[in-house]
Amino acid sequence: MRSPLAGFLLSVFCVLPAYAGSFGVAPTTINLSSGTKSGVFYVTNRGNVPMVAQIEGFDWKQHGDTDELEPSQTLMVSPPMVKLAPKQQQTVRFAIKSGDDGTERTYRLVVSELPDHSSGSKESTIQMLLQFSIPVFVEGIKPASSTIAWGIQPAQKGVALVAQNTGDKAVKLSGITLATPSGTQTEVAPQTFSYLLPGAKRQWIVEAFNHPSSEPVHIKAHEDRDSATIEATASVGK
Repeated sequence: MRSPLAGFLLSVFCVLPAYAGSFGVAPTTINLSSGTKSGVFYVTNRGNVPMVAQIEGFDWKQHGDTDELEPSQTLMVSPPMVKLAPKQQQTVRFAIKSGDDGTERTYRLVVSELPDHSSGSKESTIQMLLQFSIPVFVEGIKPASSTIAWGIQPAQKGVALVAQNTGDKAVKLSGITLATPSGTQTEVAPQTFSYLLPGAKRQWIVEAFNHPSSEPVHIKAHEDRDSATIEATASVGK
């Protein structure tokens, strides 16, 4: 298995154009309807020197808390490598081969900046190379929905909040909070978000949460893909 997440990695997942350092991509999340098999995105060199970038398509799966990326045989990109002059923008086309369209399929388009020795820089110069990982969701023919099963287990410090996507549509969770019956609220991994693919499970250790009572805990989260609020209850240890 090859993972492009090693080394210096910058992953951006918002729907607006994303820029970091000297280049950017847009859009940074791609949603395709079931009848759409191709599209485009853009890579822009915002710097003052030429740059080289490699574009690859990966099948995206999850195991535990880990993203697993495998070189895709169904997500094709053209061109697979670009060299951009300063301020130049390149259109990159992608296409998805027909396959099992029954349920949502998930991919990543990974855009990696490569060393460009032709720019005249010395080999001893340290280059900070950036990488964007773009989620691609391809809608299935069958209507899909996301269902999250929540659980709270005791941990050495605090509790472990567990979420499993038992539906057939990926979710993007943010703003997760736990609230006790007395009204005390605890944020879970503030200022971050997590994708949860169908069947995947994830847990967060919440050290600041201490609620030994068997009374239910109120769980609240925002589901960013559908702009929805998720609310549930769970008891510690159940």
